[in-house]
Amino acid sequence: MKKKLYFIAALLSLAFLSCEKPTETTELSTFDQFGSTRSLFSVGDGARIRFSRGNLQYQASTGIWRFAENQYDYIGEENRNIAQGYDGWIDLFGWGTSGWYSGAGSYLPYDTSTYYYEYNLGPHTGLSGDYAQADWGVYNAISNGGNEAGMWRTLTADEWSYLMGDSGVRAGKWARAIIGGRYKGVVILPDEWTTPEGLTFAVREGAGYAENEYSEEEWALMEKAGAVFLPAAGSRRGIEVSEVQEWGNYHSVTSGSESQAMGMGFCDTMALVGYGYKYKGYSVRLVRDYRR
Repeated sequence: MKKKLYFIAALLSLAFLSCEKPTETTELSTFDQFGSTRSLFSVGDGARIRFSRGNLQYQASTGIWRFAENQYDYIGEENRNIAQGYDGWIDLFGWGTSGWYSGAGSYLPYDTSTYYYEYNLGPHTGLSGDYAQADWGVYNAISNGGNEAGMWRTLTADEWSYLMGDSGVRAGKWARAIIGGRYKGVVILPDEWTTPEGLTFAVREGAGYAENEYSEEEWALMEKAGAVFLPAAGSRRGIEVSEVQEWGNYHSVTSGSESQAMGMGFCDTMALVGYGYKYKGYSVRLVRDYRR
């Protein structure tokens, strides 16, 4: 049965540029030297992207940004330690908190204000155009992602909708899954896909995260074939972390209003593109544009 992505225009408590240069390697690997997938994903008519190798993480004590080592990795409850100078890693960020001074009151990756207007760039101003530097991937060098600013970006709400839509090459290309018996999230397949021999990929409505269950070894085969995994990493309000391994909440660069930004969220019963407060800490998964 085909999945349909439900679009919700009500306030939800969930959470929801560069051109790529050809790469040369002597051996085919899962990710290229910049940490991006070799597989391609359509996010619009004629527009394709490569995903980063994992969710974005930040260490305040050193100012270092990196991608998670594994696609299913997440920080979880330890995000409650978020603070200036914290020597651990965090991965749930308020909207537009790249560290670039945008004029917003809260623009640093460790900001925890729960007042939406602190993150506001304007009533309907997104993280693009004059404010593109507020996008985590545009402003920052990712240490294991090429280590140069401007190599990555965050998807728009429309791109999330297209990616997880139900038409053309994207039909039937995502489903929930559990990896290693404990990592819950969503598997997204590339446009061109062949399931590895001996494995299955099922789109079964109503099955929740148990739609697909893979051992870590089986997931390694899925990953090598080009599949992407978004962990259900939860959300943060101030220093309170909740919904870990229940909800996956991912930012977009699209603003909805003064108080709300748009993003993609999922749980074991639904997935949607909708609105969430700008102060909520959500996951960030960066991408690179593909150009022939």
